[in-house]
Amino acid sequence: MKIFSTLLTLLTLLLITSPVFSSIEVNGTVNYHNEDKTPLVGVKVLLKDLNGNIVAEEISGTDGEYSFQNVNPGDYILTAESDMSFDVVDMEDVYNLLLHLLGQNDFDEMQLLAADINQDNAVDWNDYWDMVIQWYLYGEEYMIGDLIFDEQIISIGAEQLKSAQNTNVSASSSGDTTDGNPLPTIKNEKRKFELILNEEIIVTNHSTKDIYLRNIKEISGFGLILNIVNASSIIDEITTLSKDMKYVITDNQVRINYINSANETLDLSKPLLIIKFFESSQSQSINVDKESHFLGSDGTVVTVNISIPKNILNEPESKLNSVYPNPMTEFANINFDLAQTESLRTEVYTVYGQLVASIDQGSYASGTSEIILKRNELNLKSGTYIVRLIADKSNKVIGSRSIIIQ
Repeated sequence: MKIFSTLLTLLTLLLITSPVFSSIEVNGTVNYHNEDKTPLVGVKVLLKDLNGNIVAEEISGTDGEYSFQNVNPGDYILTAESDMSFDVVDMEDVYNLLLHLLGQNDFDEMQLLAADINQDNAVDWNDYWDMVIQWYLYGEEYMIGDLIFDEQIISIGAEQLKSAQNTNVSASSSGDTTDGNPLPTIKNEKRKFELILNEEIIVTNHSTKDIYLRNIKEISGFGLILNIVNASSIIDEITTLSKDMKYVITDNQVRINYINSANETLDLSKPLLIIKFFESSQSQSINVDKESHFLGSDGTVVTVNISIPKNILNEPESKLNSVYPNPMTEFANINFDLAQTESLRTEVYTVYGQLVASIDQGSYASGTSEIILKRNELNLKSGTYIVRLIADKSNKVIGSRSIIIQ
């Protein structure tokens, strides 16, 4: 059982004694979730008097072991503390807390300890919204993932001299409410699921991105983080498949989360969300943050394929825009765009296809330019002609227009 996140157990008290009370030795081990195979190293084990004063403290060793020497008989509080934090909390824990609040899932004592996010000694909707909104959506840390230790009173005295005593002191990582057995010795491993981005994503001016889920028919929740440089400046609008999908746009991220609290059925043939971008002079890339994850119909983490169609970028092309004024009397302007620097040639034909003039215009840089067509240089009579603009090197016709000479 994954018990909240870090179910920590002080598997304790093997008492080794000598004939005098003052020589009582208290031995034990610190384990994760009461599992011998997952000892916790570097945890401070505390023995306190009933007023909360520390009587003895020890640091657990390589096998999770600790030992208190020369303990006097009496009643003590056995507990522990650690600044370790385990990143095992995700939207699966949020979903599990939802089921508990709806009366569909009973929590044991340690799960209740972990679910009390705000530490007010009650597990309620405030804890749920702290996880859904403040923690995941806004990225506030709270104490989620931190170890919380239970305290137990143990008695050490004459009766304990006759046999070993086992007293368990457990701890939980705040927020980890789901079943399973995450091991603290392998916390740094990648999540055992993947998000597949099926194409390199480019955002361009006034574009939209439709984000789909593939190879899954139903979801009960997700936490999706999209890394987008200057997101707060270039995103115009986000449309989500469900009104219960919440999102926040930060400088470099879009954070979206969803828990299916209304038992709605999502049509995943439609986009999960649509992102609309402002006009921008700079393209931006999108990638899915590795902390993103999705829940299947049973509320557990599943593998999905995220599909975000790739923009087809229109390559700039050379074109003849206009020839004006038309009709012309003495001259006309040929307006055109070039994709790259070109040496140009202007040719003029009759409507019967006879070449009557050819003029080398020289080299023009990429972008928009104009050429002046002068009637007296061409020795043209009144009538209708065809003007062609040609890339001299490749002999490619950039464009043609008909023009009337008065």
